Amino acid sequence: AFDSLSLKDQISEMRYLMSHTEAATLDALTIEGKNNFIRQYWKEHDAQRSATDFISQDELVRRYRFVNEHFSAGGGKSDGWRSDRGRIYLKYGPWEERTDQTHPAEGTAYDIWHYRSVKGGYYFVFVDVRAVSDFHLVHSNAPGERYNAAWEEYFRTQLFMYRCPIDRNLTAAIFRQQRSDSAS
Repeated sequence: AFDSLSLKDQISEMRYLMSHTEAATLDALTIEGKNNFIRQYWKEHDAQRSATDFISQDELVRRYRFVNEHFSAGGGKSDGWRSDRGRIYLKYGPWEERTDQTHPAEGTAYDIWHYRSVKGGYYFVFVDVRAVSDFHLVHSNAPGERYNAAWEEYFRTQLFMYRCPIDRNLTAAIFRQQRSDSAS
């Protein structure tokens, strides 16, 4: 359960759910202040949960364990929450649809997550440019996330730099999503 985690782990899990102001406030507090802040944060958000998309402490712990198990770097199982995919998963939860080519025989690995029921539909495009299972968010239509209108040119430039051929399925998948977004 959330309460059994160390203060450091509690803060790590919560960081992507908090506003920038809340995170800055938390960072400036003493240990006792941080503990009080966390208790108050959950108390306020638990009361609002039925009316919002806010998640429970137990769900946050499940997500945190999942991202550390599946998105940690270098075979470790403790830093997946720091990755772009971990951050998005902690914030939005499991994807509703996934288009992935995370271990292609050739071309560049990518992972596209669709959240169609979240505020009109968001998608996130992650690419592993260096082929080391280190996926970075390169494009999304979600507010506050990396948006790159020239994402295709970015891929060509970056992939040329590393001499990796671009996977044509990636561009087709994104264009399908963009057409369905504009039709909605």
